[in-house]
Amino acid sequence: MLVSTISSAQDYPACNIVKSKPVSFRTHNSNDYLQISVIGTPCYKASLRITLKSGQGELIYSYESDYIRHTVNHWTEMDFAQAATDHVDGMLVRAVKKSSSLPDSSYVCFKEQSECMYDQSSEFSIAQYSQVRARNVPVLGHPTYHEGGKAFIFDLDTNKIIEVLDWGA
Repeated sequence: MLVSTISSAQDYPACNIVKSKPVSFRTHNSNDYLQISVIGTPCYKASLRITLKSGQGELIYSYESDYIRHTVNHWTEMDFAQAATDHVDGMLVRAVKKSSSLPDSSYVCFKEQSECMYDQSSEFSIAQYSQVRARNVPVLGHPTYHEGGKAFIFDLDTNKIIEVLDWGA
């Protein structure tokens, strides 16, 4: 006897998750705004979008990718929408930290190193990276897939966001 449990995409719920919170990213006391959303039907085909804006509405940073790349949940899980909600909640909590929370330089591969065995890398020099950690400035970090991500700082001199760390297998 053959039993089939095939479900169609219409059996899977949509994701319409949009959450935000005020953050201080450009400086320790700037009024910035972080929004993270997972939107799509069905949920396993949703897009993840991360947007960071200044209090005046100026776009500081934007990231968009297929949400399924950012999770270990299999697309056939019927609670995929709840898992996506939990993921967004966790990302909001962990998104902006202080640069002192970045990994110690002994666990990061730098551009001046010809050989390195770690899965964390930076285009900064060791000295620049160490200075960023010591300044304890705000850092925006987020996954770029389920085993990796990036961390950024805001450079007040150029008024631009700069990638400080890339991690993942």
